[in-house]
Amino acid sequence: MFTLPMNLLFLPNLDLFVYHLRNGLGDDAEQINQNQLTFWDNFPLELQRILVGADDSNYNDPEYLELLRLAGETEAYYTFQARTEGYPVKGFYYPVRFSDSYGLLFNCHINDRDYLQSFKCFPTLKHLAADKQGNLGKTWIVSGILPRNCETPLECLAQEAYETLKFGRWKQQKPSKGKFLGATVFEVWLSPQRWDMEENHHVLVIFYPDVAAETEAAKYSEVWMQLFYYRNKIIWSYCEAQKLRQQLQENFGYIFQAGEMLKQLPLKELQKILEVNIKILSQYASDLNHLEIQLHAIETYQKKYQEHLNYLLQEASKYGETELHFLAQFNQIVKQYEIQIQQDRASFSPALRVLEDVINTIRGIVEIEQAKRDRNLENIIAAASLGVGTASVAASASSALVKDFTQPYPNQIDNQLSAVIPLANLVIVILFSIGLGCLVSGFAWKILRSRSV
Repeated sequence: MFTLPMNLLFLPNLDLFVYHLRNGLGDDAEQINQNQLTFWDNFPLELQRILVGADDSNYNDPEYLELLRLAGETEAYYTFQARTEGYPVKGFYYPVRFSDSYGLLFNCHINDRDYLQSFKCFPTLKHLAADKQGNLGKTWIVSGILPRNCETPLECLAQEAYETLKFGRWKQQKPSKGKFLGATVFEVWLSPQRWDMEENHHVLVIFYPDVAAETEAAKYSEVWMQLFYYRNKIIWSYCEAQKLRQQLQENFGYIFQAGEMLKQLPLKELQKILEVNIKILSQYASDLNHLEIQLHAIETYQKKYQEHLNYLLQEASKYGETELHFLAQFNQIVKQYEIQIQQDRASFSPALRVLEDVINTIRGIVEIEQAKRDRNLENIIAAASLGVGTASVAASASSALVKDFTQPYPNQIDNQLSAVIPLANLVIVILFSIGLGCLVSGFAWKILRSRSV
């Protein structure tokens, strides 16, 4: 009996779901425009010119918006054909907008229904999708139609397809298995280890038993688009929560060191410490609020994810056997995300009150020190004013007395002495006035200082 090679399929197909943030918290119009332009880079120039007419600025929170229809096109899909590396390739772009994000389904497949294709075509298809980027995550679906006399274990086929596309080592990824429209489905998911979305690796490999099942599957593109959006958005939100956790942890250590600083630093350094702590308090409170926002977002997206999964299972089961337990198990992972964020929030919240107490303590010390300095300045000014006033009165009162006191006898007067006498009188008056003023100022300063203590 003739046996076909194990790596042959009809209509090898590659779907790439790409998601990109449209507007984040606090983004202004310029940033939103930049996000849009970055997403637009995924499209050929002709499609970009079409999408310029898709003005979505009037849609504040659309759940699902097909951008090509918004641009006035009759079809929501932008199709293309090419011949790449000898393969006849056909595909389409399907751009949409969610509430605060963009989504793209990029499809490419070997456009030949009559001949079996080797898995060697998959790298060519992947190369066409390689420049499609999104900062919210990606999901790949690799699929094809099995030949009728294929006797090769499907897991071996899935492994070869996966490794041919250079996604990684199959057996190290612990793939899951299920059913969709009677087709066999394998899933590989590697969650981000350093909580970078570039590490979020999600791939489905689907082998359809016949053309009818593959044709039926094409009707679920929009459902997959929404389901994978909520999945990737959940993972992205948790990645953001982990980044916030790291920032909170760094500031958490500083907060408790700040209490020790109060015992060691001189008062002149406290003003600088106060300014630093106020900035940390603002950032710390903002991070805690954003942590709460990410938790709420994950809870919301999880409900949406389950709704679309239920719809997918219900509709697909009408046509053929459908069992996607691995997609349902993702909900258990989401619950772990939620529990972790709740624990982080509970752990870091008390530090906010500690930081507020530290800031209030430092502020109180600084205000007391400043008040002391202000009172000292007032006392100095008052004592100096009293001294100046005393000196002025003394100068006026003593000028006549000094004149009489220094008046020479008649027989002592000569022309030279008559010129010196006025100058001598002036010097004596000045010295006497200054001395008396300083004496009064010093006495007044001691009295005022003793009252301030």
